[in-house]
Amino acid sequence: MASLQDSKLAAGSSTSGGHPHRRPCPIRFTVRRMMAAVAVLGTLLGVGIEGERRRERFQFLANHHWLNGTLRTHWSIEARCRWHVRMWHKYEWAGRYPWFPVEADTPDPGADAGPTGRP
Repeated sequence: MASLQDSKLAAGSSTSGGHPHRRPCPIRFTVRRMMAAVAVLGTLLGVGIEGERRRERFQFLANHHWLNGTLRTHWSIEARCRWHVRMWHKYEWAGRYPWFPVEADTPDPGADAGPTGRP
């Protein structure tokens, strides 16, 4: 009988069905744990993707306000240029830190103005 056990151990099998020197895995992979792992991974990926989208949107708005804030062509639209520069700073910051909330925009001082800067 001893020779039969010795031949099984030499062949790599044991009474538990695995390798004789292999330790059992400390974590049991159950369906519940695998579903929880997939849910956590999906949440992390979703948050990362949404953060990247917010960052891109804020960078777009910052560039828009930078271009409009630096085009000073007439003295009557200086207030509007200053507003664009403030909005540029705001969205530049929001693009660097997209996980923080962003306050609502202040009204555009030249929204009612015509092409000459007068209402």
